[in-house]
Amino acid sequence: MRDATLAEVHRAARTERAVADEFVAYFLQDMLRVGSGALRAGLRRYLDTGDLVQSVLGDLWSDLAGVEFESRARFVALLGKRLAWKAGQHARRLDSARRREDLRADGNAAALDPVAESAGPATRAELDEETGRLVLVLHRLSARDRRLLHMRLAGADTAEVARREGLTPETARKATNRALERARALVRRPR
Repeated sequence: MRDATLAEVHRAARTERAVADEFVAYFLQDMLRVGSGALRAGLRRYLDTGDLVQSVLGDLWSDLAGVEFESRARFVALLGKRLAWKAGQHARRLDSARRREDLRADGNAAALDPVAESAGPATRAELDEETGRLVLVLHRLSARDRRLLHMRLAGADTAEVARREGLTPETARKATNRALERARALVRRPR
């Protein structure tokens, strides 16, 4: 009975943002439980379970329509695989950073990527977390708000945004500011 209900909610979540929020929230405790086992001890210094879960949720938002729901147990198993993969990805980055540090200590710094050298493992983990959080925020905005913010971030001025959206420049400016405020409000929400 529970699986049938969840399957119906999952179908509705594909098109309704509020239903998708509730659907994902239903699995949050399971994700935190499974995620705590996915982080090895060395990685816990750089990334906590909540950050890992949030990163997977950011990915899940873009995939929710394509993710099959057969049963609660299988869905939790899928989330567990995604958490393990994401933890492994972070671990590989950390290991790679340690190898680069070893190369630097051996005097082979010229062979390293100069951009990658500028950020340590903690900074990269923080940037990954921030990116995941922003992806989650963007997916929670309406399609119009996403378009407006994308145009502005791509360098379009208010006149260009107005032309593309079929608005007056003043309406475009106000709509873009409202979209930015909605995004800021989502960023400020406690986790």
